[in-house]
Order: sequence, then structure tokens, then C-alpha cells
Amino acid sequence: MCRRRTLASSVPCRCQPANSSSIVEFRMGGNVEPSQMDFNVAGRRIRGRFREGCSRVPQALEVCCPLLSRLFWNAGAGTSEEPVEGMNTSDGAGSSVPRRQLGRRLRALREKSGMRADQVADTIDVSRQTLWRMENGDPSVKYGRAHIEALCRAYQVDAQTTANFVALAAETKAKGWWHAYGDVIPEGFELYVDLEAAASSLRWYESELVPGLLQTPAYAAAIVGAPGGRDEQEIARRVELRMARQKVLTRTAPQAPRLEIILNEAILRRPVGGAVLMAAQLKHINDIGHLPNVVIRVVPFAFGFHTGITMGPFVIMDFPRVRNGDGEPATVYVDGFTGDLYLDRPSEVGRFAEGFNELANRSLNEADSRVFLARAAEELQQR
Repeated sequence: MCRRRTLASSVPCRCQPANSSSIVEFRMGGNVEPSQMDFNVAGRRIRGRFREGCSRVPQALEVCCPLLSRLFWNAGAGTSEEPVEGMNTSDGAGSSVPRRQLGRRLRALREKSGMRADQVADTIDVSRQTLWRMENGDPSVKYGRAHIEALCRAYQVDAQTTANFVALAAETKAKGWWHAYGDVIPEGFELYVDLEAAASSLRWYESELVPGLLQTPAYAAAIVGAPGGRDEQEIARRVELRMARQKVLTRTAPQAPRLEIILNEAILRRPVGGAVLMAAQLKHINDIGHLPNVVIRVVPFAFGFHTGITMGPFVIMDFPRVRNGDGEPATVYVDGFTGDLYLDRPSEVGRFAEGFNELANRSLNEADSRVFLARAAEELQQR
């Protein structure tokens, strides 16, 4: 049961959000201010738990527990509001990166103005929940020009700033190449593909499988087809998507990102698809490693215990800096069996960066890693 109380009442909340408070405490770390992504992830985790609870959950949460209220509405749960002009909702709308940037800037303007969320929502004639979604870059919201201009008037910003916001709102409607693969992109993975395409550098540790950006079509097909139940056409489409992602490494505009990958030796020793297929995969990794923007290292078993054993696979994505300093924050992606995790708080990103540096210090250098990969491929061919 929620233990938060209002200032005017000593009666605890009567709604029972199915252990949601424990989820929040675990994820949020006590009184530490949670990040935007924390709200999105935790909100979606508790959303389904409210479905059969108190019939007045939104109102109850708003009164007794503002934090849970924000989680609830950010997850898009329980709202029955009708779309308003210029603020229609649709699935898979636009690019996530400009959407998140616009949301952060709008929230910063509101906080700087000193206006409350309900005041702003009333000013532009939308619900408070819609405003939350706008400020969180929620993909269910389309940013209409009329609402962006109304917000800028409410915050009393100049004409140039307003024009910049309108232009950024227009960018949120643009769809990336990956939208053509919407039928085969796993749920929630579209955000990662979007961020990967926008990143200026990726620091990647992988412990069990060859990273998607380094896979051959044959290796990718062996992985994609492993769960079973997928027909040849779906497997081919998923492999095609993976190969399309790899084009980011050789693009010229924008500049290709810097890719630093550290591989656990277990990846090399696991003959996915058979020895011949795996040998070809290891040779391909060495070929990719000759690109000027790619660095590949291996952590051999002989080096003993290392940080990656406890950390597990992860990707640290950095993004281009912009003139006004409001670029996309560095983000850590962790792929989980039941869901993906995105971390963008500086303290969290910093810990993963430290872990990556420790792994780099425990790895073979580039030249020795190439030799190690070549020998592993030869051993597979001799089987």
C-alpha cells in the first residue's frame, strides 16, 4: 500500500498499486531524482498492474503519491482523453532523438518560467497528461506547430527561439530508414536503432554473441532462426534489417561513428552455425576491424577475472555536440531478456564508462586481437 500522505490529511492512500512502490524504490534509488528514462521504463513496468485495481487510480495517485502519478501518466496508462487538433496520436511517429531533445527543452523552458504544469496545460488547451508526454518526448504525441508556438508565447521567448522550436518539432515527424522494417523490429528496439544511427561513438562490450554490427548474414540468420517458429521470409527480413544497420559504419554523411568493441573470448569459441560458418565470421570481424573508425579488442580467458563478467553486455552511446550545448545525453543500453534498459544519468553512464576502461586495460591491443582472431578462425577450420 502506498505510504505517502498529503499535507492536509493523515489518511494513507487506499489504492493498492500491486507493489509498485517497491518497484519505484528499487529503480529510483530512494530520494535520488530519477531521470526521464527512469520514469518511462518504470512507468511501463507498473502500467499493467493498475488495470484491475482501484477504479479511480489516476485521481488517487495524483493526491497521495505524485511520483507514482507521473510514472502512471508517462506510461500512457488509463487515459481516455480525445486527441486535440495538432496533437493527434499515432504509432511509431517520427524520430526519437529530436523528439527527446524537444521534450527536454520544453520542460526546461517551463521550469525557467516558474509556471506549473497545470497552468501551462490550461494555456494551450491540452490535458496535463498530454503536456507530460510532450515534455518526455513520448512517441504517441505529434508536436503541432500551433501548440509549440503557444508554448513559446506562454514562456515569453523571442521569435528566433520560437522558430528554432518549430523547426525541431518538424524534425520529429521525419522517419528513419528503419521504419520500413517495422514488421520485424522487436518491441522497444526501435528506440535503440534510432539512437545507434544518431550516435557519434559507441563503446560496446559483448560477452556471448558477435555484436549485430559485426555479424555476417549467415551468422545473423543462425541467431535469428534459433528460437524456432519463424518462417524463412521473416528470418530474411530480420537479417536484412541487421545488415542495414551495419551501413552506419561506412556512411559519409553524417560522419560514421567511432566504434570500440571489446569481445569476450567465449564469443570466438562458440561455433554458432558450425565451425565453417564461425570461421568465416571471425575473418569478417578482422576485416571490419581495418576500418579507420573501428577498434576491436579481445579479452582472452587467460587473463582471468575481469569487470565484464559482473557487468554483462552493454553499449555506451555518445552523441554529437550542438552549438547551444543541448545535445543528446550519453546513454547506456543494456539488453535484457524481458526488456531493454536505457540509462542516461551522468552517474550511471560514468560507472559504465569506468567499467569499459577497465575492460580495455584487461584486453589485448588491436594488433594482438587481430592475431588472436585469425588463430581462432584457423582452429575452427581444422576441426
